[in-house]
Amino acid sequence: MKTPETKGILLVTVVADVVRLMKEDRISRDDLEEEVCADALKLIDEGVSPVSWYPSVVYRDLVRILMKLEGKGLGDMEYVRKRGERAGQRLLESGLYQQLDFLTRRIQAQESSSRESFEQALRLIVSMAASLTNGGSWTVCQDPEYPDRVQILGTGVDGLSEENAQGTCGMFTGISLHGGAGFAWRYERQGPDRIVYRMDRDIRDLRFKSSNSER
Repeated sequence: MKTPETKGILLVTVVADVVRLMKEDRISRDDLEEEVCADALKLIDEGVSPVSWYPSVVYRDLVRILMKLEGKGLGDMEYVRKRGERAGQRLLESGLYQQLDFLTRRIQAQESSSRESFEQALRLIVSMAASLTNGGSWTVCQDPEYPDRVQILGTGVDGLSEENAQGTCGMFTGISLHGGAGFAWRYERQGPDRIVYRMDRDIRDLRFKSSNSER
């Protein structure tokens, strides 16, 4: 089974923050060598190519350093999600992904007035996620527990760490919130190779909020 890989654009700020911590003498090179993989050390030394692919363990190892030194310690997934949310916002602002520009325009124009059209719009996010994660399969489908919500399902993602999965959840939330959709995503791991991102609000509530904001 192919090991999941992460696009370099998602590692740029992670690497930069670890380098900053080294310059601030908050972690030594020796300590770093004991805690991260060789591929992560190589990025610390040589930098990141935003368009290259890297093993997903690189993100995991470097984010764990940041959790311990800037978060509340290992297991602080709220810190990881917040980092992902900021990454999603930066992706929107960068203009690099046409899918996100189109999604934002659809949301602002209130074209996603039904679950079906909303689901169609979210496929744009999924296509972008697929372009940032090499490995597994991503689809949009109806949430079986909430008829007026959709979910993003990732399968074949065995080997994708909790840090990677939670960071992706934050990224989806950042794209949704800063793109004007007004909702967040919740993450669930349903098995070693199956994860789900679920909306935290019904689509009709989003339409109701949007209608009220225009009055």
